[in-house]
Amino acid sequence: MRPITLLLSLLLLASLAGSWAYATYQRHLIGMKMADRGLLPGSTDDTTSEAPDPDGGEPDDVTLIKKNLAFFKEQVELLRKENENLSSSVRKLSEQLASGGDGPEGQSAGFSPESLVREVELIRELKFDPAPKFVRVPVTELEAKIRTSLRARLSDEQAAAQARSARALGLVTEEFDFIDALTGLILEQAGGHFEPSTNELFIDEASDFEKRPDLKGKLVKEIAFALLQQHHPGVGADVVHTLNNDQTAAARAFVLGDAVATKIHYGVVDALNNDFSRSQPPVTPTAYSAAPLYLRQVFLFPYMMGSSFAQELSQDGGPKSLDRIYDRVPASTAEVLHPELYKASPFFLPAVVTYDEVVVREAAPYADNVLVEFSMYLLFKARLAEGDAFEAAQGWLGDRYLCYPGSAGPGGDHVHWRTLWQTEKDAAEFLKAAQTIWLHRYAIPWNARYEQPDGSTVVDDPARQIRLRLGADKKSVVLIDSPDAAWADAMEAALVAK
Repeated sequence: MRPITLLLSLLLLASLAGSWAYATYQRHLIGMKMADRGLLPGSTDDTTSEAPDPDGGEPDDVTLIKKNLAFFKEQVELLRKENENLSSSVRKLSEQLASGGDGPEGQSAGFSPESLVREVELIRELKFDPAPKFVRVPVTELEAKIRTSLRARLSDEQAAAQARSARALGLVTEEFDFIDALTGLILEQAGGHFEPSTNELFIDEASDFEKRPDLKGKLVKEIAFALLQQHHPGVGADVVHTLNNDQTAAARAFVLGDAVATKIHYGVVDALNNDFSRSQPPVTPTAYSAAPLYLRQVFLFPYMMGSSFAQELSQDGGPKSLDRIYDRVPASTAEVLHPELYKASPFFLPAVVTYDEVVVREAAPYADNVLVEFSMYLLFKARLAEGDAFEAAQGWLGDRYLCYPGSAGPGGDHVHWRTLWQTEKDAAEFLKAAQTIWLHRYAIPWNARYEQPDGSTVVDDPARQIRLRLGADKKSVVLIDSPDAAWADAMEAALVAK
């Protein structure tokens, strides 16, 4: 192996190990917070902390350092196991590829996308039946394929409602074309388009996969996704309704996380078996201008957090061990964010908000869905500090928003949003954050008369009605946002949860 190849291989392995350790450490901190808040099995719902003993007790900082030291000792052992798994995978794949290859070091004499199919099968220990057909097309045709596929599942009215509700909830401030934005994100992140009905994988004919390891990695991910779709038809396939449908989004996050985990394993083997000194560097992707920041972040959620979830659940058994998860795919994105919820007993189940009727003042809502924890975090992060945004969204149990058409322009629509929380503390934190966000959004200065005796907030302004009602159980919050008092009254009267 050439020295530059060895160096790059070691750097890649160090990067993967560092990323894995950092993600695991972040989950450790989240787990400590959840345990402190009584959200993990075996913990209590006591939100108070015990003060350190002034007569010789350990300071909190010392206790935290000891906890982190013990945690990192555990991580060293886990990394050792992960290294053994990766080393075993490298040896196994290298031997299998060498036995069937006709080029140096077991590689084929000439690279082709089809040559990656066998490697993906070996890593994931699943077989294609039949293998996907690669169709090379100009990038303009690939984009048209993606757009046509989206329009087949989403009408113009539904697409407009997606964009309009994002403005009504405050996720964006400007109008945008939802189909155009989503098309660009898929083209940018996936780099291909798989059609299960025909078993065809469309790829850009101009892509130089042999000289661009980043493009080859994207292709491996798409091949892995096609393999998983063949074995688990329909699971996580719907890109349209995963953007705010919690259960569908959770399934897609797991399947794409499985595919990304395959890509990571392939990257290790590829680095050890190839000389990248002649490869072209990755091209820095240009952010697709039509996609607002919130949509980009929600779209990337399955790739990033789904990958972390899949790697955590397969760290002892490798990619093959993920097969068992398909027997019980995560039911909520909260489980993807917090794998300890997925592994908890009893299983975590999100609460569902139901109404007898959703028609208000003879008008049906143009948007009726859930926002879930991650999108709440994005909403809060735009105006709050990172830690405050995280705390305000954590502890989510369920939600449902309804948007009704109003006057044209920002803030013209009427919004009713009910959220359910795991603890009273979670509900109080959400209410406080929502109060800050909505007052800032409409440039309304705080007034003591807005605060109600039960902790609710009611802004009765001629130009704006903002009502944040804390439920009788102290674990639910209803937010009403409307430019019209009569509409606000009507939503409160009509939308009573069952």
